Amino acid sequence: MAHFDAIGTLWGAFSKLNYVPRQDEIAQLGEIPVHTFERMPSSGFGQIVLKNLFDELHYSYREGEWLTLSDLLWMCATVKNKTTGGWNGFMQKVTEKIHHEKSFISFLPFVDLPAHDYNCINTVLQYAREKCQENSQNVTIVTFDLPLYMIAEDIVTNRSMEDVLVRLGGFHLLMSFPGCIGYIMAGSGLKESLALFYAPNSLK
Repeated sequence: MAHFDAIGTLWGAFSKLNYVPRQDEIAQLGEIPVHTFERMPSSGFGQIVLKNLFDELHYSYREGEWLTLSDLLWMCATVKNKTTGGWNGFMQKVTEKIHHEKSFISFLPFVDLPAHDYNCINTVLQYAREKCQENSQNVTIVTFDLPLYMIAEDIVTNRSMEDVLVRLGGFHLLMSFPGCIGYIMAGSGLKESLALFYAPNSLK
């Protein structure tokens, strides 16, 4: 009886519809407005400049102004040779008593365009920027697989979105390293040796 009472209470929390919603009405509930991408005449991949970041990545330059209390505590414990473990384990120990909000099940908004469309990627980037700004996050970090990464990087460079950081997905990032090895070692017999254990078509 308690089970049916709970179902009745849950059902009463939803308003009953007197008609069946149309497909376009349901789609509008989670659809993101499209932001049209207009390419600048002299921007894009041609404007990408490779820099030597060795000097700019100096520890005190990047981290000194943004150290939190947890950062200082971990660093001091490391200097004092205390058993703190890695950073992930340290943070898990520090935050284990912090209560988080309960998760909920919901559908995510969508862009009604093909994934490879420039307008689609531009809309996703703009949507991500708006969400980050709502949470006072100055830098928007997005991750794409290689085909969409190329489009996103072109858009970000073209529109000079300096607050958007586009990352290549881990799988394709890892694939680039074996690809470099294969390019350098081409003709050395490495591919033929690996073909004894792996499918030849997968070695490419």
